[in-house]
Amino acid sequence: MLRRLCTTEFFVTSRLDAMHGARTRCIDGMLQYIEYGSANGTKAIDIGRYIFLMSFNLIGNLMFSKDLLDPKSEKGAEFFRHAGKVMEMAGKPNMADFFPILRWLDPQGIRRKTQFHVAKAFEIAGGFIKERTDQSMQNEISTDHDDQRKDYLDVLLEFRGDGVEEPTRFSSTTINVIVFVRASSIYI
Repeated sequence: MLRRLCTTEFFVTSRLDAMHGARTRCIDGMLQYIEYGSANGTKAIDIGRYIFLMSFNLIGNLMFSKDLLDPKSEKGAEFFRHAGKVMEMAGKPNMADFFPILRWLDPQGIRRKTQFHVAKAFEIAGGFIKERTDQSMQNEISTDHDDQRKDYLDVLLEFRGDGVEEPTRFSSTTINVIVFVRASSIYI
């Protein structure tokens, strides 16, 4: 179902063309961050970090129509940190994977730490979703919604399935998981 949504809603030429401005804005933002970070050519910089930030902001624009790592956005930076910690924990070797009897003990604390960071990231993503839901409820009365400008979250919130082979609507938990997985995919 999600694959079908991606091919019918996101990866169509008109939608990709409509996002051209967001891609250009993210690249321009990256160049400004690099210029600012280099202190006008007097300091060494880590280009990989800036490309990563630009990619994360691009995903934020595609999903939420806003920069997640804007210097003014504390929530975006916090989401970035927690999503990174989840990916870091997922890549750590865990003794409990090799000795299943240790799974309930969680001797390295990997499961506990991962659950903490997932919960925090879900809380932040849930805030983005609630903000958008509240905003769309206010705008629904007075605005014609341009299908070309819909982002990933708009499509997920507006989804209506048949109730047989697919859910009639996505629950907030399902949307939260989808958003988290898509945003975290940049770490992979």
